Amino acid sequence: MLKTILFQSHWLLGITAGIVLSVVGVTGALLSFEDELLHAWNPDSYRVQPRDRGLLSPGELAVRLKAELPGRRLNALILPGDPHQSVQATFDGAGRGERHYVDPYSGELKPQPRGEAFFSLVEQLHRRLAAEAPGKQLVGASTLALLFLALTGLYLRWPHRFSDWRAWFQIKTRGDRRSFWWSLHAVSGTLALPLYLLAALTGLFWSYDWYRKGLVQLAGAEAPRRPPGAERRGAPTGAGPDWALVDRQWQAFRDSVSGFEDAILRFPGGEDAPLTIQYRSADAAHERARDEITIDAAGQVSRQSRYRDKSAGNQLIGAVFPLHKGSYFGVGGTVLMCLASLVMPLFAFSGWCLYLDRRRLARELRAAWQRLDASAQSEALTIYFASQTGRAERLALQTADALQRAGLRAQVASLAEFRLDHGRCGAALFIASSYGDGGPPDALRVFCRKTMARPARLNRLQYAVLALGDRQYSLFCCFGRRLDAWLRGFGPLSDLQGAGRILETLRHGFLAIG
Repeated sequence: MLKTILFQSHWLLGITAGIVLSVVGVTGALLSFEDELLHAWNPDSYRVQPRDRGLLSPGELAVRLKAELPGRRLNALILPGDPHQSVQATFDGAGRGERHYVDPYSGELKPQPRGEAFFSLVEQLHRRLAAEAPGKQLVGASTLALLFLALTGLYLRWPHRFSDWRAWFQIKTRGDRRSFWWSLHAVSGTLALPLYLLAALTGLFWSYDWYRKGLVQLAGAEAPRRPPGAERRGAPTGAGPDWALVDRQWQAFRDSVSGFEDAILRFPGGEDAPLTIQYRSADAAHERARDEITIDAAGQVSRQSRYRDKSAGNQLIGAVFPLHKGSYFGVGGTVLMCLASLVMPLFAFSGWCLYLDRRRLARELRAAWQRLDASAQSEALTIYFASQTGRAERLALQTADALQRAGLRAQVASLAEFRLDHGRCGAALFIASSYGDGGPPDALRVFCRKTMARPARLNRLQYAVLALGDRQYSLFCCFGRRLDAWLRGFGPLSDLQGAGRILETLRHGFLAIG
């Protein structure tokens, strides 16, 4: 019962939330290498040629930017440690703000990078489907659905033999279309499961405040605070920074820090304010592993915080984005997360294919049951089926229909309805599918545990067993063999005479309609 409920919930969420997850997955894959792609497309914007006259100071850059872009308020400068890279300047604006790139040797503006608007749209789609608050809620709900789909999918496809690697990782290229789609869906989901769990558990950090607060509390970390200077956005301009003081504070930073990959200067709102600089050292664990230093108006270091000295909980909260992106594990982790995100539509597509195939098979079975003559009850051949996906049931109905059209009496029933007293007389054909690596179909587990576990006397039962299975599994047709052994062990027809008579009856029936 539980498995049936989980299965129904799994496919229902899969064909609904799967559409949103496909959009989130593809956009996430595009964002995985946003910086690398933009740098490759726009070398003139991001690269500069070093000059002998040296780098301009932050204050000099700010003065020249105000002259180039009058009326705009400079929020921050991102200064690279590589002398071949341009400086990024951020001004007030929606979303990420208005960004410009500056030659650190001359203060001249570089060409605006092509593709930034595209990636800004991709990010909006990824985070909130470009629909603001409703889209954010939809993405958050779909992320919760991803957690449910990943965990229930693992439970639903758990093989009977845990140690058989083929049951876990073999894609069935032979056989019918349904087997291929199911194995592709299950195997791909198993391989991507750790990455999807990681992406979902970290993605919820931005979707729900209750989740973010709970995670921070669970980790025993400090609540994430807004970067220094961020509170200035949207506030009145007031007195601007003293750029000469900013230059002295920058020089004090350079004297205190030997090397860095990049440094973010968010400028204070007024004169004589301390300057806080966030920087990434050369040996940083990931792109968000930033140290922080605050320099007062006297040019002295008043506070310094190193990422590696933080508690494990604070480091975890600081690493949520790299974990979400996969970059926490290096380039290889980013590539794997990108590939896992890129194939997200595969699960929605294969799930829809399986759903439509089940609908088609269900229609065929309903039509076959309606065609079946239900008046053939006494002294009839009973065809019992044990089916997981409906194939054995369909074959049982087709067989009964063929026999009835040939003038023979036949009825169809699930093997779960078989009782020991049914076998005291008459004839029966058992069509039994093996599910997974030789196990019984889910609907027959209780039958195997209770009915097949005890002996019985099947007086005068004539029977035959047709076992269905997949030769790719080592335990080929195992359930059908178990059923046959059970019938043989408790029935009087150990010489196969009864089975022979049944098969002969079936042969004449098919010949009569052929």
